[in-house]
Amino acid sequence: MTLPGRGRAVERPFAPAELAAFREGLADLGLTYRERALLGRDLKADEARYVIEMARRIAAILLLEPALDADYERVKAETCAWLGPSVLSCG
Repeated sequence: MTLPGRGRAVERPFAPAELAAFREGLADLGLTYRERALLGRDLKADEARYVIEMARRIAAILLLEPALDADYERVKAETCAWLGPSVLSCG
């Protein structure tokens, strides 16, 4: 995909040399075009973007994990027990 102007994207097929470079890099990493075997085609651009978005969301959650754990421990330590109608035991 090339970006010829602001807000305008024009798709173009990969050149044979580009595809060869991708395949060589993937092979060096021990990766394959698994989706091609499963789907009978390569991933579409919007499908690949979705995978990237999901990976970013997962990474953000993992980066938040220490803060979320600390918040959970703080809230857990400050809870109150429900002893009946209108009766709480906080400690």
